Amino acid sequence: MKRIVLPLLLGALGYFLWETASWTILPWHNQVLKRLPEETLIRDTLKVVVEKPGIYVFPGWTNAEGKPEPRSELDGKMATGPVGFLAFQPVGKTLSMSRFMIGFAVAVMVSGICLLVLMLSRGFVVAVIPRVLYVVLLGILGWVYAHVPYWNWMSFSSDYTLLALMDTLIGFAIVGSILAKFVPRNENSKQ
Repeated sequence: MKRIVLPLLLGALGYFLWETASWTILPWHNQVLKRLPEETLIRDTLKVVVEKPGIYVFPGWTNAEGKPEPRSELDGKMATGPVGFLAFQPVGKTLSMSRFMIGFAVAVMVSGICLLVLMLSRGFVVAVIPRVLYVVLLGILGWVYAHVPYWNWMSFSSDYTLLALMDTLIGFAIVGSILAKFVPRNENSKQ
């Protein structure tokens, strides 16, 4: 049990510390997440016109009755812009301890999945560097699955999408570097 729990927690800690540093210490997220001009006006307007928390897109894909917007009208609105994506909470949130706890739980899940994959592949991925690369590939898969569609379909900016790639590469390289040393060699593997 100790052979699994220790690397799991160390990998999670490495990932969590990287993500925390990436978002709170390094300046790169501030360079791609731009501030809205006239933020007070926009915030006050949102408080009045949007009641429910949720993910909003504009132009809307449905009309006021909830029926699909005619394709020609949607295409016209998309072509002329503006186009946007809004994650909205009408009530404020603070950077509380529960957010850090959820962040660490996510890090434990990332570390656990990576550890499981390394354990399952230990018969044919036996050296440390290939194991690290294997974990980095898992991160790239997650980035392609999540961030590339946001860039393509939701108009997320290219600089944000590339930053997410860098964040992913570094985070998964840290997890892989920690976990790769703990995965025992399979006795049946060829050295």
